[in-house]
Amino acid sequence: MKWTRFLLLATLQVPLSVAIPGLSQEQEEWLESVTHSNVSTSWPLLSSNQSINLLKNIRNFQNITEIANYPYYQAVELWYSDKNRTKILRYDDVGDGAAWTGLHLASMVHEYAVTQDPSVMDRIWGTLEALDMMTACTGKLGYLPRFVGLASDPAYAAYYPNYTGGTFRCIAPYEDYIWLGHTSRDMYDGVSFGLANSWVWLPSNATIRRKVKMLVERITDSLRKDYMWIISPKDQFTNPLPLFSATWRKLALTVNYEKYKDMEAAYILDFYAAYEFEMKISSIHDSTYFPNELDVEEVYVLAVLEDDESRKNDLLKRFTEIAVNNAFHFQPGFAAFYLSAFPNTSTYMVPQGVLQGGLYDYPAAPDWDRYVDQSQNPKYMPHYDSDHSEYALMIRDRPPTTYFWQRNPTTLKVYCRSAIYQNTSACTCIAMLPAQSDM
Repeated sequence: MKWTRFLLLATLQVPLSVAIPGLSQEQEEWLESVTHSNVSTSWPLLSSNQSINLLKNIRNFQNITEIANYPYYQAVELWYSDKNRTKILRYDDVGDGAAWTGLHLASMVHEYAVTQDPSVMDRIWGTLEALDMMTACTGKLGYLPRFVGLASDPAYAAYYPNYTGGTFRCIAPYEDYIWLGHTSRDMYDGVSFGLANSWVWLPSNATIRRKVKMLVERITDSLRKDYMWIISPKDQFTNPLPLFSATWRKLALTVNYEKYKDMEAAYILDFYAAYEFEMKISSIHDSTYFPNELDVEEVYVLAVLEDDESRKNDLLKRFTEIAVNNAFHFQPGFAAFYLSAFPNTSTYMVPQGVLQGGLYDYPAAPDWDRYVDQSQNPKYMPHYDSDHSEYALMIRDRPPTTYFWQRNPTTLKVYCRSAIYQNTSACTCIAMLPAQSDM
Protein backbone atom coordinates (compact mmCIF):
# COMPACT_ATOMS: atom_id res chain seq x y z
CA MET A 1 0.00 0.00 0.00
CA LYS A 2 1.49 3.32 -1.07
CA TRP A 3 0.17 6.81 -0.40
CA THR A 4 0.96 10.41 -0.84
CA ARG A 5 0.99 12.61 2.21
CA PHE A 6 -0.80 15.22 0.15
CA LEU A 7 -4.02 13.23 0.47
CA LEU A 8 -4.16 13.98 4.16
CA LEU A 9 -3.53 17.62 3.38
CA ALA A 10 -6.51 17.57 1.04
CA THR A 11 -8.95 16.38 3.63
CA LEU A 12 -7.89 19.31 5.71
CA GLN A 13 -9.59 21.45 3.11
CA VAL A 14 -13.25 22.24 2.66
CA PRO A 15 -15.16 21.26 -0.47
CA LEU A 16 -15.09 23.19 -3.68
CA SER A 17 -17.64 23.86 -6.35
CA VAL A 18 -16.91 21.97 -9.57
CA ALA A 19 -15.82 18.32 -9.56
CA ILE A 20 -12.54 17.36 -11.14
CA PRO A 21 -13.25 15.01 -14.04
CA GLY A 22 -14.13 12.32 -12.95
CA LEU A 23 -14.55 9.07 -11.06
CA SER A 24 -14.90 6.00 -13.22
CA GLN A 25 -18.17 4.10 -13.07
CA GLU A 26 -16.40 1.30 -11.22
CA GLN A 27 -14.99 3.74 -8.65
CA GLU A 28 -18.36 5.43 -8.22
CA GLU A 29 -20.12 2.12 -7.67
CA TRP A 30 -17.49 1.03 -5.17
CA LEU A 31 -17.96 4.21 -3.13
CA GLU A 32 -21.72 3.75 -3.17
CA SER A 33 -21.21 0.22 -1.87
CA VAL A 34 -19.24 1.70 1.04
CA THR A 35 -22.12 3.99 1.97
CA HIS A 36 -24.45 0.95 1.97
CA SER A 37 -22.00 -1.24 3.95
CA ASN A 38 -21.80 -3.94 1.29
CA VAL A 39 -18.23 -3.70 -0.03
CA SER A 40 -17.14 -6.95 -1.65
CA THR A 41 -14.19 -5.93 -3.85
CA SER A 42 -10.97 -3.94 -3.58
CA TRP A 43 -10.97 -0.23 -4.35
CA PRO A 44 -10.20 0.49 -8.05
CA LEU A 45 -7.08 2.62 -7.57
CA LEU A 46 -6.78 6.08 -9.10
CA SER A 47 -5.10 6.15 -12.49
CA SER A 48 -1.90 8.13 -13.05
CA ASN A 49 -3.87 10.97 -14.66
CA GLN A 50 -6.37 11.00 -11.81
CA SER A 51 -3.54 11.16 -9.29
CA ILE A 52 -1.92 14.08 -11.12
CA ASN A 53 -5.22 15.97 -11.31
CA LEU A 54 -5.88 15.36 -7.63
CA LEU A 55 -2.48 16.63 -6.55
CA LYS A 56 -2.91 19.78 -8.64
CA ASN A 57 -6.27 20.40 -7.05
CA ILE A 58 -4.85 19.88 -3.56
CA ARG A 59 -2.23 22.55 -4.17
CA ASN A 60 -5.02 24.84 -5.33
CA PHE A 61 -6.89 24.22 -2.07
CA GLN A 62 -3.88 25.45 -0.14
CA ASN A 63 -3.48 28.52 -2.33
CA ILE A 64 -7.12 29.48 -1.89
CA THR A 65 -6.84 29.16 1.88
CA GLU A 66 -3.79 31.37 2.10
CA ILE A 67 -5.03 33.96 -0.38
CA ALA A 68 -8.64 34.18 0.71
CA ASN A 69 -9.04 32.90 4.26
CA TYR A 70 -5.87 33.49 6.30
CA PRO A 71 -5.59 37.00 7.79
CA TYR A 72 -3.08 37.31 10.64
CA TYR A 73 -2.08 33.67 9.94
CA GLN A 74 -5.48 32.63 11.30
CA ALA A 75 -8.19 30.80 9.34
CA VAL A 76 -11.57 32.53 9.00
CA GLU A 77 -14.48 32.73 6.59
CA LEU A 78 -15.02 35.91 4.60
CA TRP A 79 -17.71 37.94 2.85
CA TYR A 80 -16.32 39.52 -0.32
CA SER A 81 -17.68 42.34 -2.44
CA ASP A 82 -17.67 40.09 -5.51
CA LYS A 83 -16.26 36.83 -6.81
CA ASN A 84 -13.07 38.57 -7.90
CA ARG A 85 -12.43 39.20 -4.18
CA THR A 86 -12.06 42.90 -4.88
CA LYS A 87 -12.77 43.83 -1.28
CA ILE A 88 -13.32 41.99 2.00
CA LEU A 89 -16.61 43.17 3.48
CA ARG A 90 -16.36 41.34 6.79
CA TYR A 91 -15.13 38.22 8.50
CA ASP A 92 -17.50 35.47 9.58
CA ASP A 93 -17.37 32.41 11.83
CA VAL A 94 -14.34 34.07 13.38
CA GLY A 95 -15.14 32.39 16.68
CA ASP A 96 -13.78 29.12 15.31
CA GLY A 97 -10.59 30.70 13.99
CA ALA A 98 -8.18 29.00 16.39
CA ALA A 99 -9.58 25.55 15.57
CA TRP A 100 -9.26 25.98 11.81
CA THR A 101 -5.83 27.56 12.24
CA GLY A 102 -4.55 24.43 13.98
CA LEU A 103 -5.89 22.27 11.18
CA HIS A 104 -4.32 24.43 8.51
CA LEU A 105 -1.02 24.33 10.39
CA ALA A 106 -1.15 20.54 10.21
CA SER A 107 -1.77 20.61 6.48
CA MET A 108 1.18 22.93 5.89
CA VAL A 109 3.41 20.68 8.00
CA HIS A 110 2.60 17.70 5.80
CA GLU A 111 2.97 19.74 2.66
CA TYR A 112 6.44 20.80 3.75
CA ALA A 113 7.38 17.25 4.73
CA VAL A 114 6.75 16.27 1.12
CA THR A 115 7.91 19.32 -0.85
CA GLN A 116 10.57 20.95 1.38
CA ASP A 117 9.31 24.22 -0.11
CA PRO A 118 10.84 27.14 1.88
CA SER A 119 7.73 29.27 1.31
CA VAL A 120 5.64 26.64 3.10
CA MET A 121 8.06 26.71 6.03
CA ASP A 122 7.66 30.49 6.14
CA ARG A 123 3.89 30.05 6.50
CA ILE A 124 4.33 27.38 9.18
CA TRP A 125 6.54 29.76 11.13
CA GLY A 126 4.09 32.61 10.66
CA THR A 127 1.30 30.46 12.07
CA LEU A 128 3.36 29.40 15.09
CA GLU A 129 4.24 33.06 15.69
CA ALA A 130 0.52 33.89 15.55
CA LEU A 131 -0.17 31.21 18.17
CA ASP A 132 2.65 32.67 20.26
CA MET A 133 0.99 36.09 20.15
CA MET A 134 -2.49 34.68 20.76
CA THR A 135 -1.41 32.86 23.92
CA ALA A 136 0.40 35.94 25.27
CA CYS A 137 -1.97 38.82 24.45
CA THR A 138 -4.96 38.31 26.75
CA GLY A 139 -3.37 39.01 30.11
CA LYS A 140 -3.33 35.32 31.05
CA LEU A 141 -0.29 33.58 29.63
CA GLY A 142 -1.27 30.33 27.96
CA TYR A 143 -4.95 31.08 27.52
CA LEU A 144 -5.99 30.56 23.89
CA PRO A 145 -8.53 33.09 22.54
CA ARG A 146 -10.73 32.21 19.62
CA PHE A 147 -9.22 34.85 17.33
CA VAL A 148 -7.07 37.98 17.52
CA GLY A 149 -7.20 40.80 14.98
CA LEU A 150 -6.50 44.50 14.61
CA ALA A 151 -9.23 46.68 16.08
CA SER A 152 -8.81 49.02 13.11
CA ASP A 153 -9.31 46.29 10.49
CA PRO A 154 -12.61 47.30 8.79
CA ALA A 155 -13.59 43.70 7.99
CA TYR A 156 -12.96 42.62 11.58
CA ALA A 157 -14.68 45.73 12.96
CA ALA A 158 -17.77 44.72 10.99
CA TYR A 159 -17.82 41.44 12.92
CA TYR A 160 -16.55 41.69 16.48
CA PRO A 161 -19.04 44.25 17.92
CA ASN A 162 -21.75 41.63 17.37
CA TYR A 163 -19.77 38.72 18.84
CA THR A 164 -21.60 37.55 21.96
CA GLY A 165 -18.76 35.68 23.66
CA GLY A 166 -16.91 38.81 24.74
CA THR A 167 -14.46 41.09 22.90
CA PHE A 168 -11.46 42.48 24.74
CA ARG A 169 -8.51 44.77 24.08
CA CYS A 170 -5.16 42.99 24.16
CA ILE A 171 -2.49 43.90 26.71
CA ALA A 172 0.83 45.57 25.82
CA PRO A 173 2.53 45.33 23.42
CA TYR A 174 -0.56 44.23 21.47
CA GLU A 175 -2.93 47.07 22.44
CA ASP A 176 -4.02 47.60 18.83
CA TYR A 177 -5.60 44.14 18.75
CA ILE A 178 -8.96 42.73 19.91
CA TRP A 179 -9.32 39.14 21.12
CA LEU A 180 -12.48 37.04 21.21
CA GLY A 181 -13.33 35.25 24.42
CA HIS A 182 -15.35 32.32 25.72
CA THR A 183 -13.02 29.76 24.18
CA SER A 184 -14.34 26.21 23.92
CA ARG A 185 -12.47 22.91 23.88
CA ASP A 186 -12.83 22.94 20.08
CA MET A 187 -10.18 25.67 19.77
CA TYR A 188 -7.73 23.75 21.92
CA ASP A 189 -8.47 20.57 19.95
CA GLY A 190 -7.53 22.21 16.66
CA VAL A 191 -4.37 23.75 18.07
CA SER A 192 -3.25 20.52 19.76
CA PHE A 193 -3.71 18.82 16.40
CA GLY A 194 -1.51 21.38 14.66
CA LEU A 195 1.18 21.34 17.33
CA ALA A 196 1.30 17.54 17.52
CA ASN A 197 1.70 17.25 13.76
CA SER A 198 4.43 19.89 13.81
CA TRP A 199 6.30 17.92 16.47
CA VAL A 200 5.91 14.49 14.89
CA TRP A 201 6.43 15.27 11.21
CA LEU A 202 9.21 17.88 11.43
CA PRO A 203 11.55 16.09 13.85
CA SER A 204 14.80 17.46 12.43
CA ASN A 205 13.83 21.14 12.54
CA ALA A 206 15.19 22.30 15.89
CA THR A 207 13.74 25.81 15.54
CA ILE A 208 10.23 24.52 14.97
CA ARG A 209 10.57 22.03 17.81
CA ARG A 210 11.67 24.75 20.24
CA LYS A 211 8.68 26.88 19.32
CA VAL A 212 6.24 23.96 19.55
CA LYS A 213 7.70 22.91 22.90
CA MET A 214 7.32 26.43 24.24
CA LEU A 215 3.70 26.68 23.08
CA VAL A 216 2.73 23.27 24.45
CA GLU A 217 4.32 24.10 27.81
CA ARG A 218 2.73 27.55 27.95
CA ILE A 219 -0.77 26.24 27.21
CA THR A 220 -0.42 23.16 29.43
CA ASP A 221 0.88 25.20 32.36
CA SER A 222 -2.20 27.40 32.17
CA LEU A 223 -4.53 24.40 31.95
CA ARG A 224 -2.78 22.53 34.76
CA LYS A 225 -3.01 25.54 37.06
CA ASP A 226 -6.78 25.48 36.53
CA TYR A 227 -7.16 21.69 36.88
CA MET A 228 -7.48 21.38 33.08
CA TRP A 229 -10.42 23.78 32.94
CA ILE A 230 -10.32 26.51 30.29
CA ILE A 231 -10.65 29.72 32.29
CA SER A 232 -10.24 33.06 30.58
CA PRO A 233 -8.81 36.17 32.25
CA LYS A 234 -12.40 37.44 32.14
CA ASP A 235 -13.65 34.50 34.26
CA GLN A 236 -15.30 32.56 31.45
CA PHE A 237 -15.23 28.82 32.15
CA THR A 238 -15.22 25.69 29.98
CA ASN A 239 -15.01 22.28 31.63
CA PRO A 240 -12.55 19.57 30.56
CA LEU A 241 -13.43 16.05 29.42
CA PRO A 242 -11.11 13.03 29.74
CA LEU A 243 -10.16 12.94 26.04
CA PHE A 244 -9.34 16.66 26.06
CA SER A 245 -7.21 16.33 29.20
CA ALA A 246 -5.48 13.19 27.95
CA THR A 247 -4.55 14.91 24.68
CA TRP A 248 -2.88 17.90 26.34
CA ARG A 249 -1.23 15.80 29.04
CA LYS A 250 0.23 13.48 26.40
CA LEU A 251 1.49 16.42 24.34
CA ALA A 252 3.19 17.85 27.42
CA LEU A 253 4.70 14.49 28.40
CA THR A 254 6.02 14.13 24.85
CA VAL A 255 7.73 17.50 24.55
CA ASN A 256 9.12 17.62 28.11
CA TYR A 257 8.74 14.41 30.08
CA GLU A 258 10.89 15.50 33.02
CA LYS A 259 8.83 18.62 33.62
CA TYR A 260 5.48 16.85 33.39
CA LYS A 261 6.17 13.31 34.58
CA ASP A 262 4.01 13.92 37.64
CA MET A 263 1.03 14.09 35.23
CA GLU A 264 1.58 10.60 33.84
CA ALA A 265 -0.78 8.85 36.28
CA ALA A 266 -3.51 11.39 35.55
CA TYR A 267 -2.89 10.91 31.83
CA ILE A 268 -3.42 7.15 32.12
CA LEU A 269 -6.67 7.65 34.06
CA ASP A 270 -7.88 10.16 31.48
CA PHE A 271 -6.88 7.85 28.66
CA TYR A 272 -8.93 4.90 29.86
CA ALA A 273 -11.93 7.05 30.75
CA ALA A 274 -11.81 8.48 27.23
CA TYR A 275 -11.34 4.99 25.78
CA GLU A 276 -14.56 3.82 27.41
CA PHE A 277 -16.74 6.84 26.80
CA GLU A 278 -15.38 9.18 24.11
CA MET A 279 -13.28 7.36 21.51
CA LYS A 280 -16.23 6.60 19.25
CA ILE A 281 -18.47 8.38 16.79
CA SER A 282 -22.18 9.04 16.95
CA SER A 283 -24.96 8.03 14.58
CA ILE A 284 -24.59 9.03 10.95
CA HIS A 285 -27.93 10.85 11.32
CA ASP A 286 -27.00 12.77 14.46
CA SER A 287 -28.02 16.42 14.11
CA THR A 288 -25.05 17.42 16.29
CA TYR A 289 -22.47 15.50 14.28
CA PHE A 290 -19.55 17.92 14.54
CA PRO A 291 -18.04 16.59 17.83
CA ASN A 292 -17.08 13.44 15.93
CA GLU A 293 -14.43 15.39 14.03
CA LEU A 294 -13.03 16.89 17.22
CA ASP A 295 -12.84 13.50 18.93
CA VAL A 296 -11.12 11.94 15.91
CA GLU A 297 -8.55 14.76 15.92
CA GLU A 298 -7.75 13.99 19.55
CA VAL A 299 -7.58 10.23 18.98
CA TYR A 300 -5.15 10.93 16.14
CA VAL A 301 -2.93 13.05 18.40
CA LEU A 302 -2.83 10.28 21.00
CA ALA A 303 -2.16 7.65 18.34
CA VAL A 304 0.87 9.41 16.85
CA LEU A 305 2.32 10.26 20.28
CA GLU A 306 1.58 7.12 22.30
CA ASP A 307 4.61 4.91 23.00
CA ASP A 308 3.01 2.32 25.28
CA GLU A 309 2.24 -0.81 23.24
CA SER A 310 -0.94 -1.71 25.10
CA ARG A 311 -2.45 1.76 24.79
CA LYS A 312 -1.31 1.97 21.17
CA ASN A 313 -3.24 -1.24 20.47
CA ASP A 314 -6.27 0.21 22.25
CA LEU A 315 -6.06 3.25 20.00
CA LEU A 316 -5.79 1.03 16.92
CA LYS A 317 -8.92 -0.82 18.03
CA ARG A 318 -10.92 2.36 18.51
CA PHE A 319 -9.62 3.96 15.32
CA THR A 320 -10.48 0.82 13.35
CA GLU A 321 -14.04 1.02 14.67
CA ILE A 322 -14.22 4.64 13.51
CA ALA A 323 -12.59 4.37 10.08
CA VAL A 324 -13.33 0.78 9.05
CA ASN A 325 -16.41 -0.44 10.89
CA ASN A 326 -18.08 2.94 10.37
CA ALA A 327 -16.72 3.54 6.88
CA PHE A 328 -20.32 3.99 5.69
CA HIS A 329 -20.09 7.54 7.10
CA PHE A 330 -17.90 8.12 4.01
CA GLN A 331 -15.63 10.63 5.74
CA PRO A 332 -12.25 10.88 3.95
CA GLY A 333 -10.92 12.91 6.87
CA PHE A 334 -11.40 10.04 9.30
CA ALA A 335 -9.81 7.63 6.82
CA ALA A 336 -6.81 9.92 6.35
CA PHE A 337 -6.14 10.23 10.07
CA TYR A 338 -6.44 6.47 10.52
CA LEU A 339 -4.01 5.64 7.72
CA SER A 340 -1.57 8.31 8.84
CA ALA A 341 -1.55 7.09 12.44
CA PHE A 342 -1.41 3.40 11.48
CA PRO A 343 0.21 3.20 8.02
CA ASN A 344 0.95 -0.52 8.32
CA THR A 345 -2.53 -1.62 9.35
CA SER A 346 -3.89 -4.72 7.62
CA THR A 347 -7.36 -3.13 7.43
CA TYR A 348 -6.36 -0.43 4.96
CA MET A 349 -8.44 -1.40 1.92
CA VAL A 350 -11.74 0.36 2.66
CA PRO A 351 -10.18 3.50 4.22
CA GLN A 352 -7.84 3.67 1.22
CA GLY A 353 -10.81 3.85 -1.14
CA VAL A 354 -12.75 6.25 1.06
CA LEU A 355 -9.76 8.57 1.13
CA GLN A 356 -8.75 8.43 -2.52
CA GLY A 357 -12.27 8.32 -3.93
CA GLY A 358 -13.66 10.90 -1.54
CA LEU A 359 -10.90 13.38 -2.27
CA TYR A 360 -11.11 12.83 -6.00
CA ASP A 361 -14.86 13.51 -5.78
CA TYR A 362 -14.05 16.79 -4.00
CA PRO A 363 -15.26 19.80 -6.01
CA ALA A 364 -12.73 22.35 -7.25
CA ALA A 365 -11.77 25.70 -5.72
CA PRO A 366 -12.97 28.25 -4.88
CA ASP A 367 -15.76 27.30 -2.49
CA TRP A 368 -18.42 29.97 -2.79
CA ASP A 369 -21.57 29.38 -0.80
CA ARG A 370 -24.50 28.04 -2.76
CA TYR A 371 -27.92 26.52 -2.26
CA VAL A 372 -27.99 22.73 -2.32
CA ASP A 373 -31.10 20.55 -2.14
CA GLN A 374 -30.78 16.81 -2.75
CA SER A 375 -34.15 15.97 -1.19
CA GLN A 376 -35.71 15.09 -4.55
CA ASN A 377 -32.67 13.27 -5.93
CA PRO A 378 -33.62 9.59 -6.32
CA LYS A 379 -29.97 8.69 -5.75
CA TYR A 380 -30.43 9.64 -2.09
CA MET A 381 -33.71 7.92 -1.35
CA PRO A 382 -35.01 6.59 0.94
CA HIS A 383 -34.77 9.39 3.49
CA TYR A 384 -34.08 8.85 7.16
CA ASP A 385 -36.13 11.96 7.96
CA SER A 386 -36.98 15.25 6.27
CA ASP A 387 -33.42 16.54 6.63
CA HIS A 388 -31.30 13.43 6.08
CA SER A 389 -30.83 10.65 3.58
CA GLU A 390 -30.64 7.10 4.87
CA TYR A 391 -27.09 6.85 3.47
CA ALA A 392 -24.13 9.19 3.08
CA LEU A 393 -24.10 11.44 0.03
CA MET A 394 -21.29 11.54 -2.50
CA ILE A 395 -18.81 14.28 -1.64
CA ARG A 396 -19.66 16.45 -4.66
CA ASP A 397 -23.37 16.42 -3.77
CA ARG A 398 -23.05 17.51 -0.15
CA PRO A 399 -23.92 21.06 0.90
CA PRO A 400 -20.92 23.40 1.24
CA THR A 401 -20.03 24.18 4.81
CA THR A 402 -17.29 25.23 7.15
CA TYR A 403 -14.74 22.44 7.50
CA PHE A 404 -16.42 19.73 5.51
CA TRP A 405 -15.64 16.62 7.54
CA GLN A 406 -17.31 17.88 10.69
CA ARG A 407 -20.73 17.97 8.99
CA ASN A 408 -23.33 15.23 8.85
CA PRO A 409 -22.73 13.28 5.59
CA THR A 410 -26.45 12.56 5.12
CA THR A 411 -27.62 16.20 5.14
CA LEU A 412 -29.87 16.80 2.14
CA LYS A 413 -30.09 20.57 1.86
CA VAL A 414 -28.74 23.87 3.09
CA TYR A 415 -29.67 27.43 2.28
CA CYS A 416 -27.16 29.83 0.78
CA ARG A 417 -25.97 32.70 2.98
CA SER A 418 -24.53 34.66 0.07
CA ALA A 419 -23.04 33.93 -3.32
CA ILE A 420 -19.99 35.93 -2.22
CA TYR A 421 -19.48 33.99 1.00
CA GLN A 422 -16.08 32.27 0.90
CA ASN A 423 -15.96 29.11 3.03
CA THR A 424 -12.77 28.34 4.88
CA SER A 425 -10.40 26.08 3.05
CA ALA A 426 -9.11 25.11 6.47
CA CYS A 427 -7.43 21.78 6.21
CA THR A 428 -7.58 18.42 7.94
CA CYS A 429 -6.85 15.41 5.79
CA ILE A 430 -4.48 15.91 2.97
CA ALA A 431 -1.52 16.68 5.04
CA MET A 432 -1.10 13.61 7.07
CA LEU A 433 -0.69 10.54 4.98
CA PRO A 434 2.71 8.89 5.02
CA ALA A 435 4.94 10.38 2.36
CA GLN A 436 5.21 7.51 -0.05
CA SER A 437 5.76 7.52 -3.75
CA ASP A 438 2.33 6.88 -5.17
CA MET A 439 -1.27 5.99 -4.41
